[in-house]
Amino acid sequence: MNYYIIINSLIGGGTEKVCCQISSRLSQDKNDVTIFVLDDEGSSYEVSDKVKIVYLGKTSTLKSFWKLKKVLKDINGHSVLIFNHELSLVALLIKKLFKYNVKIISRINNTLSVTIKHKSKKYQYVVSPLMKAFYRHIDGYIFQSTGIQKDMNDNYSVNERYVVINNPIERFKSDVDKEVKKENYILYVGRLVKQKNIKDTIKAFSLFLNTFPDYKLVIVGDGPEKESLMQLSKKLGIESNVSFAGHQKNTKPYYENAKLTVLSSFNEGFPNVLLESILYRTPIVSYDCPSGPRDIINDHNGILVEYLSVEKLAEAMSFCINKSWNYNGIYHTTEKYSLEKITSQYEKFIKSI
Repeated sequence: MNYYIIINSLIGGGTEKVCCQISSRLSQDKNDVTIFVLDDEGSSYEVSDKVKIVYLGKTSTLKSFWKLKKVLKDINGHSVLIFNHELSLVALLIKKLFKYNVKIISRINNTLSVTIKHKSKKYQYVVSPLMKAFYRHIDGYIFQSTGIQKDMNDNYSVNERYVVINNPIERFKSDVDKEVKKENYILYVGRLVKQKNIKDTIKAFSLFLNTFPDYKLVIVGDGPEKESLMQLSKKLGIESNVSFAGHQKNTKPYYENAKLTVLSSFNEGFPNVLLESILYRTPIVSYDCPSGPRDIINDHNGILVEYLSVEKLAEAMSFCINKSWNYNGIYHTTEKYSLEKITSQYEKFIKSI
């Protein structure tokens, strides 16, 4: 079968990683897989050499019209999976204007009603009304979590032709038998952007240090918020306990050796960082933000914290450090997210549209 995928970029975050994972897995089953990418910067993640990648050249979503038109014309008669809600709207417009017989499947990776609130006023006044007016006319939807599903049902009139498919993770059985050696640090992995609300993690860590003064907070990732986060650490007098490690292609040793991983985002879709942490047998602490953490965290792998409560976040950090964890039990909570199971769900849904 032919599978066609459109995405803004293969550089960086969780969405890009999932795209590479799903595409590579699909290509192993004698499928022809093509990814159309709206830049020319390569990929941060490994992609099977069986996957054809077409770089369309760097452009913004709003300026992508003619490039997407050519893509949809070339794949007329097929389905296309789009890893971006804005690109999905542009593709829908092209489909209607030029009467192409293309089935558009949009993958939603965030709680849009919350995400849009953190965008510019111009974005809120233009894109949000378009989403509410036209998004329900797309052929199919893949939501990362039940929280995203509820958001799309309640706010965008999407009430049919959808499926909830969590993010996949590649499980390494050999790691289960390894001895667990944890070091005295708490970990954050991800982009340094406002949506991730890393300031709350730093503030909570500052409170946590009152009980555990020899611990460090290791922040892995880059982004526009780095300078302000460094300034906050300095202001709180904890700069010697906070380490900025930058972007790391191999995050495995950071996860494996951490005592716990923390997430204090304003909103998420289905945070890969939490899955990756429990894969490497490291417990997780996260705000109960919309959406995703509630789907992942249970009594065996971490603690769900009251949304935007810095004090409760600090308490959860301390509780996690004091608790005796069953590390192999943490690992086994990843079973339902295996790449094989998740890819099979993608295949089944795409074929049904």
